[in-house]
Amino acid sequence: AGAFYIVSRDKAATHPALANADLPKLISVGEHFADTTAEWGFRISTEGHFLAHRATRLTQEAMVVRDAMSGEELWNEKKVSWFSWSDKPSHLVYSQKHRLWEVDVNDPENSSRDVTPRGFEDWYISAVSSQEPLRIAITSRQRAAAFADLYSVDRNGGDKRLIERNEGRTWSWVLNGKLEPKVRIDKAEGEDLQILLYL
Repeated sequence: AGAFYIVSRDKAATHPALANADLPKLISVGEHFADTTAEWGFRISTEGHFLAHRATRLTQEAMVVRDAMSGEELWNEKKVSWFSWSDKPSHLVYSQKHRLWEVDVNDPENSSRDVTPRGFEDWYISAVSSQEPLRIAITSRQRAAAFADLYSVDRNGGDKRLIERNEGRTWSWVLNGKLEPKVRIDKAEGEDLQILLYL
């Protein structure tokens, strides 16, 4: 268990130039801090038995996994930058310290598996397929530092496939459940933003 305290001194201005001025109400120091009881970013597992979300644990942001029926907290992990449920029942995929992990939330301590995309110096998750077999779409600046191409990898981080090559204009893609691009957002230097639909 842990605790923290916020101490503030809310005192009106005493300097003559400020004391007579029409000043806005003082804002308490405590109002600048987040609500540590807040929970957000809820995602239900594929089979509906588990719920993952963000919350604060011991003053740090954490990913929390709960039993969806009872609400009991089963597990939490700090410093998680991204998470999504896998197509496998009770399996969660999450990113932590630039590694990608898959874990069975029924036994998180013994089932964690590194599934980091292989063959990339850098990568960022774009989407996870909703179809079997599970594939993960990532963007990577492997080919050119100025812009990212769109790839997919299998559930083990291997079988790298190029989905779409960026010709230097694309900012982002919107993908469907099969990881097929459906919308592309382009903008070249000196040009207006373009939203392109795939037919």
